[in-house]
Amino acid sequence: MRRLCLFPLLALLMALRVAVPEASAQGTQTVRGAFTLGSKVVALPPGPWRVVYQGAEPGRTRDLTVPTALHRAVLVQEVAGRAAGVILATAAADVGTVWDPHGICTRTDALRRHVEQAVRGSLDCRGLVNQGAGAGTTTPAWMRSLYRLGEGRPGFIPPRWIAAQLLLSEDMHLLRVDYRFAPAAYATGTARNAANWHDGVRTAEQTAFLDRLETFTLAARTELRRGLYGRSPATPLAGPF
Repeated sequence: MRRLCLFPLLALLMALRVAVPEASAQGTQTVRGAFTLGSKVVALPPGPWRVVYQGAEPGRTRDLTVPTALHRAVLVQEVAGRAAGVILATAAADVGTVWDPHGICTRTDALRRHVEQAVRGSLDCRGLVNQGAGAGTTTPAWMRSLYRLGEGRPGFIPPRWIAAQLLLSEDMHLLRVDYRFAPAAYATGTARNAANWHDGVRTAEQTAFLDRLETFTLAARTELRRGLYGRSPATPLAGPF
């Protein structure tokens, strides 16, 4: 009888262990400077960033034979009650596979794009993308934590972000980070509420916004290349605006 009583206690302890990560997933953790995701390190722009989701997704490689794990995180920085800055990060290592070109390495609709390497097992790509702010039917479950923050808070989700997307991979190591910044919070003049960001219709303010974000993206790439192997930023990452 005494042995049987251990099972409810063990179940309770396991439930408590599960509850600890869930607390950070609900946005109670605030980080600055850098954020550890799996075995990788994500450099952060200045200021406090709230972790609204952190977890790992088990899966398998395309041949369905090798177990994999993708670590995911969503971080938010608010300005005037809006999700002005958002970071979406994915990290993986030692998963028994190498990574094919995808994401910003292959996107043809990027506002700006730089591809240093885009071959199987070696990815080094960065670019800027006009990112609509709405959630759709294809929005992954791990990203929906961001939109749940906006429930009951009109205007919390801005009309759009401009996303600085970076994708780095060497062999089995992967680090993909989207730094999203809302023009409504950071841009000036006509760029604050502009809907069209394509070539030929941009204003001077839009071009200046993209120029500053592109400079930021290059600096972020340097620090994320360190983070790909678990090293902290060599220097604090400056904000683009």
